[in-house]
Order: sequence, then C-alpha cells, then structure tokens
Amino acid sequence: MVPYHRSQAHSKGAAMEHPIDTITVRASASEEVYADRADLLVSVRGSSLVTGGAALTKAQEVRQLVQDLARVGLPEQAVTLRSVTAETSSSVIGKSSSANYQLRVRTPLDNLANVLGAITAQKNAQIIATTWLYADLDAVQDGLLRQGLARARAKAELIAQSLGSALDRVHTATESLLDHEEGRPFYPQAAMAKAPRTRSLTSEDLGMDVTHAKRITAEVEVVYRIRPA
Repeated sequence: MVPYHRSQAHSKGAAMEHPIDTITVRASASEEVYADRADLLVSVRGSSLVTGGAALTKAQEVRQLVQDLARVGLPEQAVTLRSVTAETSSSVIGKSSSANYQLRVRTPLDNLANVLGAITAQKNAQIIATTWLYADLDAVQDGLLRQGLARARAKAELIAQSLGSALDRVHTATESLLDHEEGRPFYPQAAMAKAPRTRSLTSEDLGMDVTHAKRITAEVEVVYRIRPA
C-alpha cells in the first residue's frame, strides 16, 4: 500500500489552513562490489629488538618475510611497520630482547593467494586481521542513489496518474546506504599450504576463498506533493 497523506500547512499570519496532499514512495537499488586489495595485519615474533623503520631491514625475521614477499611479486613499500613490542623476562630491555612486530601488508587481490602462502610458510609469522579494500566506492554509492531516486520518481508518477493527480514538487526526501559484507572470514594460518613454491597458489591450496564481495544498497523515501491533473 502506498501511503497517501493529507496534512495541514500553516503560514505565519494566515487566517486559513490549506490542506496538502502527498504521496510517499520508497525505492532501492543494489550492487555487488568486489574487493580489489586487502590489508593484512601480520604479527612476526623476532629474536632481537629493533625499533623504528629499521626493523624492516635489520630484524632478521621481519627482513626474511619482506624478502619472501618480494619473491612473490609484492614490493617492499607494500609492507609497513605498525608497532613493536619488546618481550623480556627481566626488567632490562635491550637489543638482545625478543620482540613482536606488527606489520601491515597491502596486496592486490590477484596476488593474495601467493602473499598468504609466503606468510604462512614462516613459522614465526601469523595473520591476525584483514581489511578488505574497494575501488571507487563513492562512485558506486552515488550511482545507486541516482538509480533509487529515479525509481522513486517513476513510481510516484505511476501512482499519481492512477489517482487522477499530477506530481508537484518534492515535499521531503531521505536516503540511507546499507553496506552488507558477504565474504566469510578466513584463517590462513590454519591452512599452512604446502603447495610447490614454483607455481601460483590457488584457493584450493589454501583451503579458503581468496575473493571478497559485499552488497551495497541505497534506499530512498520521497514524499511528493500532488495536485489535481
């Protein structure tokens, strides 16, 4: 059922009240978008403490991981240091203290399987979180909003015509964007793929999906004034 309203408009100083006839229409538009990149938060346990950006080249375990990632096509600048936590059993912290390094590894999705294989091959490295990244989300959202508004207008014109009325100007309009994540979480550390390093890894090798999608929906509600045709 399409909401039909008759409200009273009040003008300052007016002696009489004038009814306003309106119709309310709702419409939506959806699109599925696929991630094109992923940020992996990787924890590496190192045998020595190195602080600052030097950890990427001077901490042995971190350096090894960076080199292994380079071998599968990921440039060094795709790996950044997020934090360093010293681990010691005494009150003295020095270069000989062990440390936990948290790295952010950003990879295109078409190379994600190989990057995961390089990380999980290291016994002291663990993936603890992932963030999926999407290209041109603003453009997708704007396009869906335009589609929703166009559908609302078409529905309103059809309803008004059926009622023997004509559309007037918009009275009010609201919109909302819904972001539905549809991918399932993955646990690459549990897979520990043992596929040959001489070929590209696949989702079957890793026992997980290496793509991620989500559905974006734009919902609109528009209240139109109507007048006799």
